[in-house]
Amino acid sequence: MNGWMYLVIAGIAEVFYAASMLRTEGFTRIYPSIFCLTFIGVSMYFLSLATRTIPVGNRLCGLGRDWCFRDSSVRNNLLK
Repeated sequence: MNGWMYLVIAGIAEVFYAASMLRTEGFTRIYPSIFCLTFIGVSMYFLSLATRTIPVGNRLCGLGRDWCFRDSSVRNNLLK
């Protein structure tokens, strides 16, 4: 597989762990916590594989944009 496929798999794993994080209730429930931690590990592993071939700027470009637009004050200032 190439680096872009690794990056897509890492992104999908992030969706799964982010969606399951609320169900862990502060990591006090065991099975949702195991599920969440597993997908955090999967995401980090595939992200590390992607870093071998994809330049860092390309990987972080999308993440920075997403974090920026999640904050409504930043989004409103940028879209004026």
